[in-house]
Amino acid sequence: QDENDEMDLCVLGYDGVLSTYLAGTYDIADIVAQEPCQVWCFGPSLIAEDGGLPASYNAGVSIQRENPRSAVGSDGPGHYIFLLADGRRPTYSSGFDMEGLSEFFIELGCTVAYNLDGGRTAVMATRDGLVSIPIELQRPVSDILYISEP
Repeated sequence: QDENDEMDLCVLGYDGVLSTYLAGTYDIADIVAQEPCQVWCFGPSLIAEDGGLPASYNAGVSIQRENPRSAVGSDGPGHYIFLLADGRRPTYSSGFDMEGLSEFFIELGCTVAYNLDGGRTAVMATRDGLVSIPIELQRPVSDILYISEP
């Protein structure tokens, strides 16, 4: 067993299907055998199998509070909704807590959604510059989600 199987996973297949796997419910070898396009390991998953709010979130209490967020959801193969919410600025934006984030994606008709990261690493930019107003401008980030034309 790998320590990462304690985390929810989000898997993007080459067929455009976005899927989430709850911690302890998957075998990483089975996921690798599917030859996924991408696998993200952070979480938690934001929508329960029945399409409603999860009974609980696989995340610590501090992570579940209102924070800046980046997340992805899908309402069908090849159709994704990306979210970046600024936060920790009461007069501007408090961010999302996990339940509010789940509710947002459910209201948009998503059947799957996944919290990517939050806090100081939740930043959105285009080739023209920053779109978001991050709480810290100089933060090293090792991974990004990059979206472009094929």
